[in-house]
Formats: sequence, C-alpha cells, structure tokens
Amino acid sequence: MKKIIFIALFIIFVVGCSKKEAPKPTLLEIMSSSCSMCKEMKPIIAKVQEKYEGMISFLIYDTDTTAGAEQANLYAIKKIPTLIFIDKQGNEYFRSTSKLNEDMISAILNTQLKNEKK
Repeated sequence: MKKIIFIALFIIFVVGCSKKEAPKPTLLEIMSSSCSMCKEMKPIIAKVQEKYEGMISFLIYDTDTTAGAEQANLYAIKKIPTLIFIDKQGNEYFRSTSKLNEDMISAILNTQLKNEKK
C-alpha cells in the first residue's frame, strides 16, 4: 500500500513539474503608496490586470518598501509612477513615466501580443 501511495505521489510530482508555464509579456509598475498619481493609477492597473489575466504577468513594486526601492534602483527609476512593458524574452519595449489610461495601456499590450504571435 505504501508503495502505491509513493508511486502516485511521484507521478503527481513529475506531471506537475513538467507543466512549466511559458514566459509571458510583463507589465512592471514602480509606484509609491504615498504618491497621489500612483493612487489614481491603482484602479486602472486593476482593470488591466483583470482584462489580461493569463496573457500578461503583472509586477507591482512600492518604492516605500525595501524590495520596491531595490527594483526602482535596478530599473533606474527617476519618476513615479513608472510603467515598464517587458516582452516575453525579458526585453523592455516601452516605458512611461506619466499617467496612462486603460485604453493607452491596452493599446501597448495588444501591439506586443500581436507582435509575439508572428
């Protein structure tokens, strides 16, 4: 009986490990919880996340935290909010340091998604 359970768990582990998710384009937002424009962007980013769930990865870093400050330094952020659009190979293809509305963000993401299908 123990042998059967072990084999079953092994099969579940192997199958689970073999289902690696393909890389996706990423929208990286560097913001601050104390920034008024960042607060205005929050519901916009939430709508975009919902719209592109499963197609785009989203990373949001708050510069008021240690991890967020490290990411801001890594990406040489000078102004917040900053949106960085990254293709599935990890290359930055667009950066914005101003407030974008949902339609603008969608247009940028849609263009990249179409380019990656070619």
